[in-house]
Amino acid sequence: MSSSTDGPDTSSREIVFVCPETHQQLRLASVRELEAIREAIRENRASRGDGLSPPTSFEAAYVTEQREYAYLVVDGVPNFLLSERLELSHCWSSLP
Repeated sequence: MSSSTDGPDTSSREIVFVCPETHQQLRLASVRELEAIREAIRENRASRGDGLSPPTSFEAAYVTEQREYAYLVVDGVPNFLLSERLELSHCWSSLP
């Protein structure tokens, strides 16, 4: 019997994030995808849902399966707010 301080064994579980709107599974963007997202932000080809400018400093991003949206990770914290996600419809011209 386990003590009251022991929690469930989560060592074999994988955390899966999904887009709050489309329910598509999210995955971490590759290095090439991050470069394309940063370039799209610099060239104003990626926009936030709320119309504000996206942050220029972020270390990672979660993208939807269809690469329509990206949720940025800033200071180690993923941001899954719909209003702050990046819309990437014009972002992938340089990637297959």
